[in-house]
Amino acid sequence: DNNSQNNNNNDTNMFDMVFLPQYHSSMANMIRLIKQDITEDGKIIKQYENNKKEIIFPNSGLRKEIYPDGYQISYFKNKDIKQIYPDGKDVYLYAKNNTIVTKFPNGLKVFKFSNGQIEKNFPDGTKIINYADGTIRNVYNDGVEEIFFNDGSLQKVDKNGIITVEYSDGIQDTIYPDGSKIRKFPDGKITKINSDGSIIEQWIKFFWLEYIYLAWILIYLNNYIIIRLYINI
Repeated sequence: DNNSQNNNNNDTNMFDMVFLPQYHSSMANMIRLIKQDITEDGKIIKQYENNKKEIIFPNSGLRKEIYPDGYQISYFKNKDIKQIYPDGKDVYLYAKNNTIVTKFPNGLKVFKFSNGQIEKNFPDGTKIINYADGTIRNVYNDGVEEIFFNDGSLQKVDKNGIITVEYSDGIQDTIYPDGSKIRKFPDGKITKINSDGSIIEQWIKFFWLEYIYLAWILIYLNNYIIIRLYINI
């Protein structure tokens, strides 16, 4: 489920560039060369005993290996590397900034940055970003956004740009596009704050049990007054 942050907690090493032993081990590199051709434009084509093909482009510095099962790997002059797997998965390493981009056959595109940040772009427009500090940001295709902070706080942005922040200590802020804010405290206190930071109004929200308790006190006081009046008469 691409809407659940729980699926993103163990992605740290999942999107690295991997060199599988069946293609890149020392034994795999000992396969005998059986044929070599040089084309008119200088391209070198090598054919190996296991049907692996190696193509060298001297002008661009590109070297490509193509395996019989469909796996391909390309080494570029600038040290970038590109892999294409038999299932259609495409992995590209940008050597300059150590960023890896993985494209899956189902349309999912994943960026892994050198600081450990991972960004998933889904075909429906949804984005899930795992930051290096543990923060997770979900951006949905309808404009709704959620941010799960590593301290347990949660921030939501709805389609109208209204921001709701639920802090780990129980305080909740609702921030409106005009900059005004309503803050609710765990004890029921509510504060309305203007965009300039000034407090507009403040009140206490009573819960239903408190209402019952207050009503009981009022009834008790009323009965007490009636009894006192009766005694005095």
